[in-house]
Amino acid sequence: MYSDSASSAARSRRPRAAARAAAAGLLTAGLLSLSGSAAFAHGGEESERAFDLVRQGIAYLVTKPNDSMDIEDKINDSLEAKDTSHVDLAYVRKAQRAFKSGDVTATRILLERSIGARLATTPADPLPITSPLPITGTETGTLVVADPLPGRGALHAGDWALLAGSAAVGAAGVALAVRIRPHHVHGQATSAGGTS
Repeated sequence: MYSDSASSAARSRRPRAAARAAAAGLLTAGLLSLSGSAAFAHGGEESERAFDLVRQGIAYLVTKPNDSMDIEDKINDSLEAKDTSHVDLAYVRKAQRAFKSGDVTATRILLERSIGARLATTPADPLPITSPLPITGTETGTLVVADPLPGRGALHAGDWALLAGSAAVGAAGVALAVRIRPHHVHGQATSAGGTS
């Protein structure tokens, strides 16, 4: 049996624990919203380096090939950039013409050539990129963007059976944990008069 003092102490702890959990949740939400607003604050800044703009154009070609407005903007911005070092603008102009004619593959190849990016196709060391820029901060250091990998596909009958079996085992575990758990509370007086 619960003593009156033990049950009243447990009841008085519940509101404090709930208030602490709510405060922690609000603090976490506030910190996440601040970090998100800092990331969105840089959305309007445009790079002045043609090298970066060409790389962004290649990334758009790989990840969003149907987004012609963004791709065309990156190509045009790279031609108008103040810093055109490490970029062969002749290839960028050819890429611009290829993109306008609808040849996305040629556009990507020409943009990669404009910055000296090449795929390593032999077991030898990869070919050096012409005059690479130093890697700083969070940059990856790679100039070649690989094609996206195909998805796994839909779940088959075996996958669904494994999922249902896993859910059944999890439910059985929860049921057993509730069914066979000890029924005494830490600090509760035992029938012999001592504490457990």
